[in-house]
Amino acid sequence: NDPDETIRLPAGCRPAAEGKGQGFLWGLCYGLVPHTFCILFIVLSVVGELPWWMTIIILLREWGITALRFAILQYGVMAANRGGKLKTLVQSFALIAFLAWLPELGFWFEVVKWALMWIAFLLTVVTGVDYLYEAYKLRKASLAAGGPVALRDGRWQPLADEPVAPAQQADHEPPS
Repeated sequence: NDPDETIRLPAGCRPAAEGKGQGFLWGLCYGLVPHTFCILFIVLSVVGELPWWMTIIILLREWGITALRFAILQYGVMAANRGGKLKTLVQSFALIAFLAWLPELGFWFEVVKWALMWIAFLLTVVTGVDYLYEAYKLRKASLAAGGPVALRDGRWQPLADEPVAPAQQADHEPPS
């Protein structure tokens, strides 16, 4: 590879940038979605639609796991897992249902929106605990390996500080 065409990423970022070369940037952007949702949860509590205790637990989970993911970067990257992605999806449906405010749909709409919110809340708590456990395993594996590790093929493997080839050019040029 031509050195000018190679991107050198910190070892902790390398596994997220592999594959199609989009994982790292996509994760940075998509990771902001739950934090945007935090504002909506706060608004729903301010107007009395959602209990504050539920909003506070959701906020603690979102901000706590984000802080944890940054804190453990020295041990490796803890990428978003399927549970976290499902949690974000269900939260989006629950928030849409709460923000739609369709009183003409009556009782069943209320049942559906609260069912979605409770599922989102439970997924928030369960995935938060799961991330804590994953962070524990990541740190333990990193200390045993003597440096940052990544989960590959179901096993923790040491990260090499090797250059990563840039993402392939898109089929079209971006607009100028």
